[in-house]
Amino acid sequence: MAQLGWVGSLKALIVPAVINAFGVFWMRQYVSGAVHHELLEASRLDSCGLFRQYWQVGLPLVRPAVAFLGIFTFISA
Repeated sequence: MAQLGWVGSLKALIVPAVINAFGVFWMRQYVSGAVHHELLEASRLDSCGLFRQYWQVGLPLVRPAVAFLGIFTFISA
């Protein structure tokens, strides 16, 4: 936290609490089921770059899981 300059701030308490083992497991399982390889391949054929695939294909598909994880993390904290 000292290297990031977060000593004495709320960021030093909030950011480490957001990333936990349940969150990593939950998002991995959800993404592997929701984002199909065919969708990424189709976007690649439509000449989408990596960032555009992430922004316009991946994020809209995982938005419900991110919302659930945010609410769950907030309640548990």
